[in-house]
Amino acid sequence: MSQNIIIFDLDGTLVDSGENIARAINYTRERLGLSIVASDFVLNHINKDDINAAKVFYGTNCFTEEQRGHFEPYYDSICHMDIALYDRVEEFLERFKTLDFKMGVATNGKSTFAKKMLSQLKVDGYFDFIYGADSVAYPKPNPQMLLKILDGYDFEEGSKALMVGDSIKDVKAAKAIGITSAVAEWGFGDEKPIGDKNLADTNELDWIIDFFKD
Repeated sequence: MSQNIIIFDLDGTLVDSGENIARAINYTRERLGLSIVASDFVLNHINKDDINAAKVFYGTNCFTEEQRGHFEPYYDSICHMDIALYDRVEEFLERFKTLDFKMGVATNGKSTFAKKMLSQLKVDGYFDFIYGADSVAYPKPNPQMLLKILDGYDFEEGSKALMVGDSIKDVKAAKAIGITSAVAEWGFGDEKPIGDKNLADTNELDWIIDFFKD
């Protein structure tokens, strides 16, 4: 049976969580004896795939257990606080549900963070699958998370799938498996990647309905 499947990124796409991510990175930096950095600096770098994030944020060649030991418990304690869905997101999720579109989440954060955030916002029930970097061997731009969601729906010929996200990693993951990408330009950072379709603001989420009609 053919299905219409939407895979959403989380941070910067569904949820405005940037300040909490910046807070957790700065919390970790302070514990490591580093000075804090501006939130804009964090959000302008967090989605880039051509940088060494550990080097940019903590000055090391790779993320260390000490860094994770500071960041993860702290972010887990605040990730659901002072967050909001972007304007009209819940309205569109409800519309997509009434149209029987299948929906999943693929985030490079931990799945436990994602589930806590979506539960706090009372929208977790819209998603059949909520996967994070801890759900697969390789996070985006590797397409493993996307494939895992499509496999969960028994994706087959005649079905259509769409990846909606705010980063180049989302675009590359979609391209790797031959599905359409839509860029959420309201997300993090000043540099916006070019997807198969770029959505200027959340009002343009209604394009998704037209996409599945074609």
